This record gives sequence, C-alpha cells and structure tokens, in this order.
Amino acid sequence: MSSRSVNPCFKFAKGKCTFGAKCHYSHSKEDQRKTHKGTKRAQHPSGQRPCTSFATTGGCRYGDKCRFSHDLTVQNDATDIENVSQAAFRTWRYLVPTKTSVTTHLGFELTQFFQQALDLINGDPGIRQEVIGKLASEGGLQWVHELTSQDMKSLPELRQREVFSTQILPFFCSISHPSVLASAVLEQSVGTIFNFLFGVHGQRAIKLFDAIVNLLSSSMLDHGSPSLVGERQMTAVTAVLSKIIHVNGTAQVIERFHPIVEALSHMLEKPSASGPDMSMYQAKKHLRRIQLRLSIGRTMPHSQLATNADLFQPTFTVDRDPPGTLSIQGRRHDNDSQEICEIRIMPTSQELQSSRMEYLPPNDPGQLHLPGLHGLLDRQFRLVREDTVGQLRDAVRHEFEQLHAEGPVTQLLKQHRARVYTYYGVAVTDFAVDRWKGLEFAVGFEQPAIVRNLSAKERREWWEVSRRLEGDSLVCLLDSESSVVFCSVSQQRESRAPVRKDKDKPLQSKLPLSESWNLYENSARAHVVLHLVRPDPSNVSQLFDWYLPGFRTGKKVLVEFPGVLLPSFQPTLLALQEMIKTADLPFAELIAPTMASSSNLIELPAPAYTAKAGFRFDLRSAMRSGESLYMSPREPFDKLALQQGSSLDESQAGALVDALSRGLALIQGPPGTGKSYTGVALIKVLLDSAAEADLGPIVCVCYTNHALDQLLEHLVDHQITKIVRIGSQSKSEKLQSLNLRVVVQQMEPTKMEKRRRWELNNSLNDEEEEIGGLVARLTDAASWTTIKEHLRVRWPQHHNQLFGGEDEDGFEIVHHHPERIIADWLRRCSKHSTLQGPRPLSQLRYSRLKYMSASESRTLHQSWISEVKNGLQRNLLIAYSSYEITKKSLNQLRNELSLRCLQQANVIGVTTTGLAKNIDLLRRLQAKVLVCEEAGEVLEAHILTALLPSIEHAILIGDHLQLRPKIQNYDLSQESLRGAKYSLDTSLFERLVEPKLTNVNRLPFSTLSVQRRMHPSIAALVKDTLYPKLTDHPSVQTYPVVPGVSKRLFWLDHSEPETGLDPQQMTATSYTNDFEVEMTAALVSHLVRQGVYKVNDIAVLTPYLGQLRKFKKRLADSFEIVINDLDLEELGKEGEEFHGKSSPTPVSKTTLLQTLKVATVDNFQGNEAAVVVISLVRSND
Repeated sequence: MSSRSVNPCFKFAKGKCTFGAKCHYSHSKEDQRKTHKGTKRAQHPSGQRPCTSFATTGGCRYGDKCRFSHDLTVQNDATDIENVSQAAFRTWRYLVPTKTSVTTHLGFELTQFFQQALDLINGDPGIRQEVIGKLASEGGLQWVHELTSQDMKSLPELRQREVFSTQILPFFCSISHPSVLASAVLEQSVGTIFNFLFGVHGQRAIKLFDAIVNLLSSSMLDHGSPSLVGERQMTAVTAVLSKIIHVNGTAQVIERFHPIVEALSHMLEKPSASGPDMSMYQAKKHLRRIQLRLSIGRTMPHSQLATNADLFQPTFTVDRDPPGTLSIQGRRHDNDSQEICEIRIMPTSQELQSSRMEYLPPNDPGQLHLPGLHGLLDRQFRLVREDTVGQLRDAVRHEFEQLHAEGPVTQLLKQHRARVYTYYGVAVTDFAVDRWKGLEFAVGFEQPAIVRNLSAKERREWWEVSRRLEGDSLVCLLDSESSVVFCSVSQQRESRAPVRKDKDKPLQSKLPLSESWNLYENSARAHVVLHLVRPDPSNVSQLFDWYLPGFRTGKKVLVEFPGVLLPSFQPTLLALQEMIKTADLPFAELIAPTMASSSNLIELPAPAYTAKAGFRFDLRSAMRSGESLYMSPREPFDKLALQQGSSLDESQAGALVDALSRGLALIQGPPGTGKSYTGVALIKVLLDSAAEADLGPIVCVCYTNHALDQLLEHLVDHQITKIVRIGSQSKSEKLQSLNLRVVVQQMEPTKMEKRRRWELNNSLNDEEEEIGGLVARLTDAASWTTIKEHLRVRWPQHHNQLFGGEDEDGFEIVHHHPERIIADWLRRCSKHSTLQGPRPLSQLRYSRLKYMSASESRTLHQSWISEVKNGLQRNLLIAYSSYEITKKSLNQLRNELSLRCLQQANVIGVTTTGLAKNIDLLRRLQAKVLVCEEAGEVLEAHILTALLPSIEHAILIGDHLQLRPKIQNYDLSQESLRGAKYSLDTSLFERLVEPKLTNVNRLPFSTLSVQRRMHPSIAALVKDTLYPKLTDHPSVQTYPVVPGVSKRLFWLDHSEPETGLDPQQMTATSYTNDFEVEMTAALVSHLVRQGVYKVNDIAVLTPYLGQLRKFKKRLADSFEIVINDLDLEELGKEGEEFHGKSSPTPVSKTTLLQTLKVATVDNFQGNEAAVVVISLVRSND
C-alpha cells in the first residue's frame, strides 16, 4: 500500500475523491479533524459557542468565568461543520514551496495540485485571490515550470492525453477563469503568470502550445478515441493564448505563433462532435482577438455573415486634407495625428493657435483613411470631439487674441457659438492632494465688479444663483505666453476640519482646499478650487511655474465655459480611444462592414448563447396564466399563441419574438405604442433563461437619468429583484436603496483586499506628506537657507566663498547675520563693473564671487534659484506620479467590491455617460445582454461604447422618426447643408434601419403598431405624415370630452410677429413671441378654472428656451409650475435660476389645480399630459 500524507484529502471530505487507495492524501476522519481549527463554531446545547482559545491551547485565561464553552465534545462537533473551502485551501497551500522548504518535484501530484487549484478557484472569492497569489509566487511558478517543461511530444499519446486533460486543462481553466481575469486585485499576479508562460522570446509558450495543437489535431483524426476538441478545451486554450499575446506585445512579431494560430483556426472551422458550430463561439472570439493582434490576414467568418461583395476601397474621392502625417502639408499642430489614440482630448496650445481647418471625416466609409471598424471609431471620435471641444477651442483662441490685444474684452462670443466668462488678476495660491481628485489647487482672481460692494452673504447668494464655477464645470487657465491648462472645478465635500484663518500662508495639511478657499468671503478676490483635466507632467509643471513668485509673471486669465461639463463627453472619447486599440466590438460585421452590401435586408443570426443544444426561451412571464410557453430562436414559432395568451398585442408579441431570435435586435416604437412595456416583457423573459444561458446581469442603458429611472421603476413594479443602478444623479426615491454605492456597502472585502487597502492607504499617507514637504520647499526656493544648502552640495567652492569659516589670511569669519550674506554679496557686486561686458554663465560658475559685476552676480544668483526650483519640481513630479499610481491601485481595489456586487445582480441600470465612465469595471463583468431604450436619441458613439466586448445580444428600442440625438454644432447635423456629409446627429438605430448610403447594410427591425395614448383625431397628425400603419387601440375611442374647449385639436392662426432673438440668450437660435406668451397664460388660466384637472394634467410646450424662459416668468406669477429636469439643466447652462416656490427638486407645494408642466418639445419626449398647449413662436413674413 502506498504511503499517504498526513494532510487530509479535501475531496474525500466532500465525498468526491476519485483516486481511492491511490490518493496521496489521508482519508482518515481523524486526520480531517486534526487539520481543522474550528473556523466555524458549533453551538453548545446550553447556548454557548465553543471557546477557540481552550480548543487550540488547552487553556483559557478566563477559566470558569469564560462565557464560551470548554466542552471538548462540542469542539469535535465543530470540526465536522467547518468551512470546507478554508480547510481545503490550507491543505493545498502546503504543496506550494516556500523559500525555506526543500525543493522537490511533484511528479504525478501535479494532477492533484492543479485540479484542487481549479476547485478552489471556483469557490469563495477570497480563496480564489489567495490561490492565484500562490500560483504567481516563486513556489507556484516552480510547479508551473515543471508542468510546462514536460516534453509532451516524446510521451505516448495516451499519456499526452492524460497530461493535457488532468494537468494542463485544469491549469488553463484556473488562470482563464472569468472572475480571475476580471479582477483588478489579481491583475499583477495574473500578469506574472502569463509573462512566465510566455518565457524568453516566447519560447516557453511556443513549445507548450505547439505540443497542445499537435495533440488536439491528432485527436480529431483518431476516430477510435474521444476527441479532445471540445468547447471547454478549445475555450480554455484560446483564452490563455489570447491573454499571453495580449500581455506580451513582442508576440506580434514572433512568426512561430502564426502556425499555431492557423492550426487552431482550422480546428474551429470544422464541425465539432460536441455540438453545433456555434458552441465554439467563445473560442472563436478569443481566436479573432489573437488574429487581430498578430495581424493575420485571414479572419474567421462570424455567424455566417460573410458576403461575396467587393471590398471597400478606402480612398479619398474628394479633395480632402487627411489627418496627421498623411497630409501633404504635414501635421497641422502637435495634436494632429492619423491615430486617434495619440490625440489629446483637450486642445493644446499649438492647436489653439493653428489656422488650418481640422480634419473631419465624412459619413461615407469609402472616403475614410481607415477601413471598417477602425474607420468608424476614428470618425466617431473626431466628430464628437469637434462637436464638444471644437467650440471651446474657438473660444479659447479668441481669448488668446484678447490677451495680446489692447482695449476692452468681449465676454460673449456669438460668432463662435460658445459663451464664456473671463476672470482677471489670476494667481495660483495653494496646493493639496486629494484621495479622489488627485492634485488640487486654489486659484484666486478679482471679484466681478457687480459683487464687490455686496456683503459676504449677498456675494454667496449671487454666486449660487448665477451658477458660475459650479462643481465639474470646465475652465482653463491662460497666460500671455500662450500657455494653457484645462481644469475642472472640484466638488466641495463636507469636512470636520476647522477652517484655516491665515490665508497668507500656503496650506500644507490634509485640510481640503474647498474648506479654506471660496468665492464669496473676500470682497476683492474670489477663490476657486480646481483639479487638472489631464494631470500629466507638463501641466503640473506649468502650474508650479505660475505658483512660484518671480517666475512666468505674464498676465493670466481664467476662462469658464458655462454649462459645459467634462464628464458628459470625456469618458466617451477616452472609451473610443481604448476601443480602437483592440477593435473588439460585437456585431462589427453588421455595424462597420468591410465589404459592400446590397440594399436587401440581411438575415440576422440568433444570439450566440442560444446555440447550446436544446436551449429554449420560456415565455411564462409574458403569459397571463403563468404557464410555460417555449420558443427556440432557430425554429418556427406560433406568435398567435403568445398574443392570445398574454396581454401583448400582435405587434408587441411579434417584436418580442423577433428580439429573442436576433443577436442585434431593433424595435421601432411610435408614440404611445408601449416601447417600455415591451422592453420590460423582454427583460422578464431573458431573466427566466439567465441561469441556463449563463447570461450574467442584463445591462440596461438610457441616455438620460430621467429615462433610466423610469425604466428601472417599471422593473421594480413588475417584482424584478436584484436591480443595481450605477450613478448618483437619480431623483427616484424608489431606487435610492438600489444604488451601487449603497448596495456595495453590504459587501465584505476579502482578507487580501483588506490587507492591500491598508498598504495602499499607508503609501498614500506617506506620499501626501512627501508632496506637502516638496511644495513647502518649492515655495521657499529663493530663501538663503535653501540656496546655502544647494551651494554646499552642488557648488562647494561658492559655498565656501560665501559661508566659509576662514578668510584668505586664515582668520575665522564670524557671521552675526548669516541671512544677510547673499544680499550683502549682491549689494557689494553692484559697485563693480566690467569694461568687457558680462561673462557667460558657464564661466561664472567657476569664477570667484568677489570679482563679479552686478549683472553677473544677479545672473549667477538667478541660476542658483532656477537649479533649486528645477530639482524640486523634478522630485515633485516623480512623487506625484507615484501618488497617482498608488491612487489608481486603490480605486481598482474599490472597484473589486463593486464588481462582485454587480456580478450578483439581475439587472444593471446605467446612463450612456455613466457606462463610459465605468467602462473598465463593466468590461470585467462579462455581461451578454444589452438593452438600450430611446436608442434613436442616442449618439452612435455612445451606443458603440455601450457594446461591451462580451455582449452577445443587443436590443435597441427607439424611434428614428422622432427626436434625433442632440449635438452642439449645427454644422455637423444632417439638416445643415454643410453638415449633411457628416450627419453626426444620425443615431446608430437610424443608420441601420434607414441607411442613407447604398453600400451600407440595412437591417430588419420590428415596429409596434398599436397606440394607446392619443385620441384618434389627434393621432391622425402622425398617422398621416409619419406612421401610415399605426392603428388606434379601442381604449382611446372612449376618452371624455375636454372641459373648457369645444375641440380636441385646435390650431390658432395669428399674425402677431415673433419678438426676435432674445437679447439675453447667448445662442443664436432662441426666439420668443410675447403674444403667444400672453395667449397661452390666458388659455391655461381658463382651463384651470374648470376645476377638473389634476397635478401635471396640463403641459405647456415650446421649441425654444427663450420662450420657455418667458413662460416661466409669466406663469410663476399665477401658478406653481413644474419644470422638466432636462430643461432646468438647459436653463442652468444659460445662467438661469428657477425662483418658484419649489424645492431644489421641483415639486408642487400648492394645490394640484395650480400645478403645470412647462418644457421644451424635445425634453418632453416620453412624457404625457391630458391637455397640451404648444407655442410654436415663429411667425414672420
């Protein structure tokens, strides 16, 4: 009988050991008990828990007074219910060599080692982290080396199969486990393992995968043995190879990887014995990523979508100046590149001063400088950046001109479509580091003249009402030397620290700057706390140049862009830059085809996850009876049975079935047809199949917070549980407890995470102290003590001449006032002169000080200060860079808890902007289903970023015949003659269902056709113009008459002209009509007096913000009005403040009869009212 280890077999403890008598570990129950330490305590019959101290040491200092049980029988019982995973891990880790252990070989024990590792990784998250950490340690890598060093090709084929199945495959499954690859905490350990697998110049990986590929190929030809080319095996092999090549960039130039990839490609293209072709979907995804990184020309077909059409020819058919070095004239400036990854989001100084037009790619793929997906991402990035940053660039360029010009400065830039506020007398006054924002700094400037004579309370009210320099507002600092730094206003956070009284001394403590500097306290100077948009060394260095006295004393101004919030566009642009690096976008062949297509509809394949043999959707959640009704996406289905057994109408039932049958599903919903109702029904069906299809959480995306709140509230009302909302802008009380920030507090960090958090916080404390000390020394760079120390280290000869202990005759020099030595030397030198002119600095550094002229001494003294400043700045930049790295690691650690929380959710709700901000977190989630509502109103760039690489099923619900996405630059819209060739406001939804170009795919879509909102007489407006197939539900025929008016639909024709452009409105598109304001006020007053209308039953709409402003002022005199959140935001951008009786969140405080809705037409989208009064404003000849 083979000798067994005293270490217990944890598989035997669970009744799963398959080695029997050959097992190297003990199957003795006594050994099981010896190993267990009672991590889970049993309960004594008397109610006492067992005493851990008495159980482990045999004694307890409390004796008979101990409130825990000393009964050893209870201790033995406790071991039987101990946490098996903890005991199993302790047993497994004994196999990992340490520095003090004797190095041996595991041999056949490699099988148990890697299989047990996989079992542990499939369990508790904390243990998973510990296992990967052990595998990445020196001892763990020793066993990985033993595994990969086996000469597989020299082994008999049967032994090769055994090694692959019992050692290599468990190891590959362990290190490619989705939770392992998704973990930010394990990123370093995972990188260590994959770097080790790569080996020197990739030799270890090439040898290992060459043997694996040969074995897999031979197993496919050997019909007498089971094939090893199954879904699990191929997914693990391709996942590991993909990660190895991703981690090691040099793999792209190693030709020996290409035959391995080619062999894997041939295997995956052949039918598999384990199931249909789509069962290898994940393996094919990994292989496509490998091929992309290795630049292999032949790519795999995706879901039978390949066509025989000709390839696009990516040539310029018009006279267009291409980007970057592709231009005949060369680069426009230092921020012009043919690669969007090299373009900074915010404009550079050279870009601001460039007179050449920026390169803007058109919507025709044949005219782009990049083909396919790369061209699409490049185009979206450049157009979105031009729409957002372009207007700022033009405005700042104007400010640069004003800095160098004489005369008054204009604050309103109508010709550039951007409104700015400019503040003068700017000075950087303070610095600090913040755990969330990083480097923060206080900037002082002259108070606007309008508030200088007000009291502190009145100044505070003025700043709050004007909504200037609010949190996250975008600003930039300019100087007359053409330097520019873009910043954001820091949000003020609550702090218990006392406010600093002495404003003259720089702050070097941990007190938040927002507690020390504000806009209103000083009547002459206002202060605002900022943080950098891009905290790179050049910007940090520029700030310190402005901060130090005596350096860069040119005129500086602070420019604010009211209403422009950096988080609204920067995350999307950054996400597009990351996406183009990997070009890993689901449905890329449909969204950005590299081949021309006919105008015929393309047959869309079913979602990839439905390829599992026997998979069916259970539609019971849509049935009134709750009985199961199964639907297979690849088989015919009776839609009539669904319609008759559910509350869905014919078009809704058809849309639901089509959406479940198509990987990329498009649903058009005209007004009132139940888009949200159909979306909720879809989500309920998908959740019923989530476990079988391993869908993970369903990601629900909306453009606005208001729309997202509505969708999630619908889900809550339908008893859908485990919903998590990402983002802090929700106004729904029902969803407050479902916010990620609240839910994540219930998650317990693992031991590794706690330990790592403690280490990182300590590092941040040390680095903050170091940065504070460097800032203090930098502030004191010109003091005599600092210069003295610098001379002692760098220029000892000059130090001795100034501060030496003896004179030339050997007498000791006594310095009664050492602080005056440098000043006295400069004063004495002012009496000297030279007939030959001042000597160069290189000569002065080695000359005697007493014989220098005044100009020479000043030059040398200034060089000493510059050397001190430059050295301290260099050290400060290094320290801050280290601080940023540590802070990023701490943020990743926080995200680890959020990730585990999201992985347990059924539904995740997030706005498109929120998704882009959290894209690193959501990419680790491995979600397979995306549902986007109001997709017709969302910019294509936002949808592209929402298509996470793991998505296999995307459902876009919207209406391309209603509102288009909002953009800032009219010259980029399809309604503009100049902008039609760009059409940035064309959504992806519209482009796919109604492509404007003939060589672009047209996808099938479902249309909801029964409206339940409008009376037929009103619905006729849209049926006759936009929706000829739209029908009325019988319920709308029974609407009561409208009290106070004789007709349901009435057009008032008048000849009163519009007032014209609102002189207070900063854009060129806001019109007003005073006659319509008074007419509307009178009509609303008449309707309210009928006494039958409830809260929000009456809505007043207008297309223009200028008219909305006048309505607000006019109706506020008589009614408590409700203004749409989106319009409040728009008015806020214009510097308006709502002065009604409402609270910060506008709610009615008066009777219901006195409550109105007032909104622009665009922002009323998706809302309803019993009576709608619309003021169209425009009336001219």
